[in-house]
Amino acid sequence: MCMNIYECVGCMISLQISDGVCCFKWSCVLPLFQMKVFAVTLLCIQLVTCSKILALFPYVGKSHHDVYAPYLKKLAARGHDVFVVSHFPQEQAVSNLTDISIKGSVPIASTQVLTFKEVEFEASVPNSMALSYLAEIHCTSILQLAKIRELVNERFDLVITELFNTDCFLGLIHILRTPFIYFSSSVLMPWANDRFGNPDNPSYIPKVFQPYSDKMDFLERLLNAVSTIVDKWIMYPLLIDLPGRHTAEKHLGIRLPPLADIAKRGSLILVNSHFSITKARPLIPAVVEIGGIHIDKPAKKLPQVVQRN
Repeated sequence: MCMNIYECVGCMISLQISDGVCCFKWSCVLPLFQMKVFAVTLLCIQLVTCSKILALFPYVGKSHHDVYAPYLKKLAARGHDVFVVSHFPQEQAVSNLTDISIKGSVPIASTQVLTFKEVEFEASVPNSMALSYLAEIHCTSILQLAKIRELVNERFDLVITELFNTDCFLGLIHILRTPFIYFSSSVLMPWANDRFGNPDNPSYIPKVFQPYSDKMDFLERLLNAVSTIVDKWIMYPLLIDLPGRHTAEKHLGIRLPPLADIAKRGSLILVNSHFSITKARPLIPAVVEIGGIHIDKPAKKLPQVVQRN
């Protein structure tokens, strides 16, 4: 018995069954060149696929949104189906981009003013306490939303989540069993490096919130080292990781491993920094600087005076 199971553009694949033995037979009447074109076309059809991406950006800060929003729009423009959890839904519909709005869920103004001087002169402990306070508000307010808990019933090819002041939303990623990457809208937080094994030697790499350069005197190095150690080994585990895990378990209804363990499963960090501003520092391949990615307008031409010089 012979059965044609595929026929297209002059080529045919037949299934032959004889004495209980099955075999495939390929026949084609196309010229050699057209056969090559046909084969390459089939290969391209298999390789060009679009992904279903969950973008999880729960922080209410408008400045954070302004960094990652153009990136997500570009992903959608390239054909990916992007589902965005944020406080800033699109004012006009964007093709392939679906907003899961959490606007109004966090009782903090998205444009609340905080000056650089106020941050700069705060010590590590007050800064970490402020971040943990914001983290608890965000975790409790957002994870209790039905639209967020229902995401565990969806299937995604990739999750992109912000790396900032809490890992409680990694509980959701743990349930989804989906590969994920981080997006940092600022320079790396102190607790970001260890999850990837990225070097952060405090003798010449100033910690975020510290007003130091890469050329510190002895006292500045000492203070920078102490501040980094306190944030990584005391403040983060006690004020961010542990409370975030308890909040996630409460609202997601499952027992979770330590969030620090889930955090290490991330594949990549896209960080909004650039060595021209933050100075040169060693970065592993999984940490990629993307400073300026949110600048989507065409560059203006330099004045003639500048060009001549």
